[in-house]
Amino acid sequence: NQISERTKSALMYKKSKNELIGQVSFGYDCFDGKNLTKNLEEQNTLRLMKELRERKYSYSEIANHLTENGLKNKKGECKWYKSQVIRFLSR
Repeated sequence: NQISERTKSALMYKKSKNELIGQVSFGYDCFDGKNLTKNLEEQNTLRLMKELRERKYSYSEIANHLTENGLKNKKGECKWYKSQVIRFLSR
């Protein structure tokens, strides 16, 4: 389907240019409505999630660790859920 191919191509192009597609992902910010920039605090949280997972922490244990240590999610809340951790680590 030509429309599908053009859509995929356009989205891949935007992604390659680090432009916003849909919602802003955890680990990034968008200040101008178009271009993504790395959010260093959130990038550090993602790195910690990966490190804890490599150390054999369960997804629930990682969520609890983040909550107990006051690390904020994208909404600015210090409450983490197993489903969030799974989603972020599966990217």
